[in-house]
This record gives sequence, C-alpha cells and structure tokens, in this order.
Amino acid sequence: MVWEGDRGDPVPYPIPSLSSMPRPLPARALELLDAGRDWEAERLLAQLERAGVRDPRLLRTLGWAKLGLGDAAGAATCAREALARAPNSWESHYALGMALRVSDVAAAERALDDALQHSRANRHCLLALSACALVRGDAGAAERFAREALEARPEDREARNALGAALLTARKFEGAAEAFPDAAEILGEPESIERETLGRGVALRLAGRFREAIDYYEAVLPAAPSIEALGQYSLALLAIGDLPTAWPPYSFRWFEPGLRAQRASYPVPMWAGQSLAGRTVLLRCEQGVGDVIQFIRYAPLVKARGATVLLELRPGLGALANAFPGVDAAFTPGETSRTFDYW
Repeated sequence: MVWEGDRGDPVPYPIPSLSSMPRPLPARALELLDAGRDWEAERLLAQLERAGVRDPRLLRTLGWAKLGLGDAAGAATCAREALARAPNSWESHYALGMALRVSDVAAAERALDDALQHSRANRHCLLALSACALVRGDAGAAERFAREALEARPEDREARNALGAALLTARKFEGAAEAFPDAAEILGEPESIERETLGRGVALRLAGRFREAIDYYEAVLPAAPSIEALGQYSLALLAIGDLPTAWPPYSFRWFEPGLRAQRASYPVPMWAGQSLAGRTVLLRCEQGVGDVIQFIRYAPLVKARGATVLLELRPGLGALANAFPGVDAAFTPGETSRTFDYW
C-alpha cells in the first residue's frame, strides 16, 4: 500500500499487486517494497536496470520505489519508459499519472484517463482521479469518481474516504459524516488508523453533531493521537463549552506545520496563573481581527490582578487601541522595546 500524502490527500492509493509480478524482478526487491524499505528496493532494481533489464514491470516498480523516496521526476521517467515498451498497459499509464500528480495535475489526469481506457472502471484510477479533482477544487468531479468506484465495491474503505473528502469539500457535511468509516471500522483495522482518524470527526463537528464528534475522537485518539485530530477534538469540546477539557488538546495546534513559525519566542514564560501584582503582561494576538475585538473584553480581568497590560495588536488596528479598557499600552509587533514578565 502506498500513501500519497504530498498534497494532503484524504485517501490512499494501492500499488498494483507486486507479488503477482514474475521474474526478472527479484523476490527480495518485492519484499523490500512491501515492507516500505523503498531505498533498498530502489538500489536493487536500479542495479538490474543498469545491467540492461528493461522489462516494463521492473521499470514500473522501480518508479514506485523512486516515488516513495520523493523522486517524482525519476518515477515519471520510469513510467514513460515502461509505456514505450508496453503502450497498452493500464498499470504504466497509472504509474505515470501518480508520478505526475506531484507537479502537474492536468497531465496526471490525462495519464489516468488513458489508464481507464485500458481498464474500464478500475478503482485505482478512479480514486486517483477523485483526488486530482480535489486538488483542482472540483468537488463535484471528485464525488462522481468516488461514487463510480463505490458502485462495484460498496464497502470499499478507500472509496468511502474519497467520497467523504469530496462531500466535505463541497460542504455537504451530513453526507460526509456518513461516508467516512466510523470508529469501530477504523479500530478494526489497525494499519489504517493513522490515515483515517480525521475525516469523520471533522464532518460530524461541521454538521453540528458535536457530541458524536467528541465520542468519535475519544474512541480513536488513544490508538492514533495525531496533532490534527487532537486539534479537531478540542474544537468540538470548545463548541459545547467544555473549556477545561478543551484547552490542553487545543495547544497542540502549535505543532501543526502551518503554525510552527508563528509560535511565541519571548524570553519570558507564558503566564500560567502566577501572581500579577506589580508585574507586566503582554497580551499576544494569535488569530484574526474579529477574535481580537471579541476577546479583548477579558483584558480588564488581567488588569484587576494588579498587572500592567500591554497589547500586541495586528497591523491596522492601531486606531482602536485606545478604545480597549484594561490596556495600558498597545503596539504592533516590533514597535516597542517595553519589557514584560509574562505573555
């Protein structure tokens, strides 16, 4: 099984069965690929290629190994050479499409369409086309491809995930919640836990089914405590007002790739309830303008504890600075050299 996660795709795409490939592919290379040891498999297969072996099956499998190592261009080259030797092979068109998804979605879709011409209703191609449509923002096409894949195999987990992702993108939250596998299904297949924990919980929360979302995350998080799932769990808890339980998992947002660079790096500790009498506290704006205006009403509560309160405002809010009660001084990042004891 190959997990194509470079664009945040919601579904996995299986490589065509490696164990069915005959010689000259050595059994050891197949075992290495199946075990996820792509670099070792690539080394073995490259040796055969350099020795002059040009079997299309070997070339395709070498391409899968290269793709697993992040060499999409090398994978595409292997797939094209395989196609030159076996132009009617759906597997080679599919391999080319999967390699091209990294850099050229339109070209990838053309290759996957070609694969479908040689293997009608092929679920691998349909699921890959569904994911490509999502990358383009065409949730309708993504849904159609996913439903077509489901027609032949109604219980196909990968197709259900693809359909859920398409419906979620289209903001059809109720449908998405029912499409994604539930907690019992996910926990029943441990190898799928890591990649399947997010979708159903997100859909349930966005559908307003907060208690169900919480129950879902509490069932799957012990087996797969991902940063993204913890964040979604916290949002569901916040939605029902369970603030004490929500704040700890909410703090995991700072480990998400998009937020790491925005983490605070002040040379003083974060305030965690210490006495503020005679101390100076910086209130740091984390989110949008609306959030600043909504939550600045808590500044007087900090001021009442005896603190001097500084407010770090987002650019463009300067005209409002003097309108906020409980704030002694407001500035935008980089505007002040004032020291403070906590933030």
